[in-house]
Amino acid sequence: MKMMWVLRAVVVLLVLTSLLLMVGLWGSGKGDLDRQIDQFAKPYEGSIFSLYEDEIYASVPSNGNYPVAQADVATFRPLSQAKGYQAKKVAVDKNHVYAGNLIVPNLDPAKTIDLGNDYYSDGQHTYYLGSNSSRNDDLNVVVEIFQLLLYGLNLGDKPQTYLYPIAELPRSPSPYYPLLENAVASDGKAVFFQGQLLPQADPATLRQLDQVYDDGDKRPSYDYFADQHHVYYKNELLPLPSNADIYSLEIAGNSVESYLIDPRSGVVFMQELAFPPKNAPYQLITPYGAHVYHALFSAKEGIYFYDRETKTIKRAGDNPFAGAQFSALSEFVFTDGKRTLFLDSTEQWSGGRKRRLHYQRTEIKELTGTNAALWQNLGNNRSGFGGVWQNGDKLFYFDNLGHGQLIDNSIYAIDSQHTANTLLKEDLRSSEVKDLIDNHNLTPVEGRSIVSATSKYGSTFPSFWLLLLALGIFPIVAFLQRRNNLVLAPFIIKDDQLQMLSLFAKSFQLSEIRQVVFTPHYHPRSGHSAKMQVVLKNGERSRHYLFAKTVGSDSEVATRDFISDQQALLRAYGVDSVVQYDV
Repeated sequence: MKMMWVLRAVVVLLVLTSLLLMVGLWGSGKGDLDRQIDQFAKPYEGSIFSLYEDEIYASVPSNGNYPVAQADVATFRPLSQAKGYQAKKVAVDKNHVYAGNLIVPNLDPAKTIDLGNDYYSDGQHTYYLGSNSSRNDDLNVVVEIFQLLLYGLNLGDKPQTYLYPIAELPRSPSPYYPLLENAVASDGKAVFFQGQLLPQADPATLRQLDQVYDDGDKRPSYDYFADQHHVYYKNELLPLPSNADIYSLEIAGNSVESYLIDPRSGVVFMQELAFPPKNAPYQLITPYGAHVYHALFSAKEGIYFYDRETKTIKRAGDNPFAGAQFSALSEFVFTDGKRTLFLDSTEQWSGGRKRRLHYQRTEIKELTGTNAALWQNLGNNRSGFGGVWQNGDKLFYFDNLGHGQLIDNSIYAIDSQHTANTLLKEDLRSSEVKDLIDNHNLTPVEGRSIVSATSKYGSTFPSFWLLLLALGIFPIVAFLQRRNNLVLAPFIIKDDQLQMLSLFAKSFQLSEIRQVVFTPHYHPRSGHSAKMQVVLKNGERSRHYLFAKTVGSDSEVATRDFISDQQALLRAYGVDSVVQYDV
């Protein structure tokens, strides 16, 4: 009976807390103020600042308008009259220099000048003031929820979820000056990118690497740099000696992924993350992105890709190109005269009002029912949409338009010579290709899947609601578990991965694990439990995951037996483990 009263109290508390949060978070939107500022405020031309009801506001991207709390309206002005987004976010008055709505400490507003590349100095102090707002890393989720709640109830200020970056450079006897084209500055000895030191960089030889695109165009990379000896991704010194052939590559359609390629060694990086060097050299299968969601790299040991959801390099499967001389028939179709391979991709979304991405998959497939030695090109459309190919008595359309034009497949079977002639028209429009597909004049060719690279995406359910739900349900789960003697597993092994079962879950490739370390743990209040840490072959260590056999009180013997069970499971998958004890 007592437990039932406890459960009822927990449910009531959960409901009341949820309602309070809903009211507070609903009120925290306060879109009326933003709309009034957008409609009626007097803007400071060429800046993010505006004057509304005798108060100055700064518009911070991703977060809306913030009051510039200490601004002096009479003397407030944008610092620079220069055009462009880099000068928009900095202003001065008689007392302060501002980056967005925040005061930049130490700078003298009467002496501060714009050096260029987002660097500002008053002759004594020099700052990097970023042009793009970024997430406030000092504001954790719990504090942000609490501040949103107070803000919605008119009991506090709007949380500073996003801000313009502010970073002070060390004092230097030599003045700082802008270097290269993007967020780089130097005093002649040290080099800084976005206000942070580039370790060991030589300002005399530092250069932006070429960023290469699928049309052959080259532009300076904003993220990759090199000097005579070193290579960098932003501020990270990469374990790669510099040479003149290294370049950056952006896959069309995947602008968030920028790869670094060293043709001499075959080494590849995705940002600061290296593809396993032991498998080099790597070869990019195609630089085109219309029909792929992942850039696929072939190596002797397999096909590798970057999983943007887990932010890891994964092996997709064996390399079907190994030991043969394949040539490209189109951007996504290849043959060695014996087999025809092509790239294709799919994605799955949930239905309903709020669609959510579940997964994206890029596949290497084999085209069946054709003779790979009989391919004949009947022509490529001058618009670059694709090409028409004949194989025996069959006609095929190899598409280059892709998902951006709502064309899902890279190969289509053509129903007639008339359709083939339509596809070869000089004035062909992309909408005509889509019409041919909708009218079944072009039929998708599925092929046989050989290699699959998949990224699975997690729930977009807001983390604070998840936390609230966990806090409310935990006592109920604990009660049911004790009553039914249920056992909690700290991890599962699935798809060649060790997947932690915790609030902050993470997965580890079994092939990358050197050892798992278990540590029995005792606390006077919570009793016996254990900690688990994953040690990777590259030397990195995971956080300690705390777990227990049950939510109830376990004995020391039960805990150690439970650890032994987990070790036996790991051994079955070839993973070494060890037990250590707190000293």
